[in-house]
Parts: sequence; structure tokens; C-alpha cells
Amino acid sequence: GYGLRVGLEDNIWFDSRKKKKARNIEQLERIHQLMKIHEKSLITSQEFGNLGYYNRKQIQQSPVVNLA
Repeated sequence: GYGLRVGLEDNIWFDSRKKKKARNIEQLERIHQLMKIHEKSLITSQEFGNLGYYNRKQIQQSPVVNLA
């Protein structure tokens, strides 16, 4: 999957040399740049759920039973 985490609690440093402290806006800008480079697009949490995922785990969906 292409899941990622953005936030200062997960990424304190913006650079690999740990010289520049991260800011949320810079992290978001970097992610958008990487998505553009790799021709990826965002999906909503509902779209993710519709693919059969709950959090990061894909769940086995029960067959739909029409009781009508």
C-alpha cells in the first residue's frame, strides 16, 4: 500500500541529517510532490474502507445477503 503518516510526532526532522526541524506544511508539500512524481492520487477514508480495509488491515468481507 501507499499509506503514510504525517505529523510532528512521527517525523521530528525534515532532513536525513537531522539539521532542520520538520513543519507540518513542509511535510504535506513534500508528500504532494512525491505523489505527483509517482503519478499517485489521494483517496478518502471512505474510499479506502470501500476497498475492504479497516485501518491498515484488509478485512474479509462477508457476502451480501438480500433478505427482502
